[in-house]
Amino acid sequence: MRLSEIETQALGAELAAAQRQLQLAREERKITVAEIAARMLASQQKIAELTDAIITGYREMAVLRIVTRDSDLARIIRADTNETVRYEPLRPEERQDNLAFGFEEAPDERPEPPDER
Repeated sequence: MRLSEIETQALGAELAAAQRQLQLAREERKITVAEIAARMLASQQKIAELTDAIITGYREMAVLRIVTRDSDLARIIRADTNETVRYEPLRPEERQDNLAFGFEEAPDERPEPPDER
C-alpha cells in the first residue's frame, strides 16, 4: 500500500531527526577521541620525562632564587625540599646600587611666600 502524504512527511521528519542524532554522535565521538588522544599524549610525555630522568639521573624541578644583600651570591634552592642546589653570582639588576626605591627625587620647588601688602 502506498504511503499517504501525511505518513511520508512524518517519516521524513523522523528521518531528519535520526540524521541529526547520527551527526551529533559523530561530533561527540570526535570530541571523545580528541580527549583520549590528549590524555595519551600527556602520558607519553610523562613517560619520556621519567625515562630521561632515570637514564640521565637528572630531572626538571622548580627552584627558587634567594637573594640576600649581605652577599654577592644568590642561593638556588629546590622549591619542594628547600635544599640548596647551588650558588650563582648576583645579576646586575639584583645588586644594591641598582635598586629603585619606587619614588623619584622631588624637585626643590618651594611655594612663593604670601604677598604682605
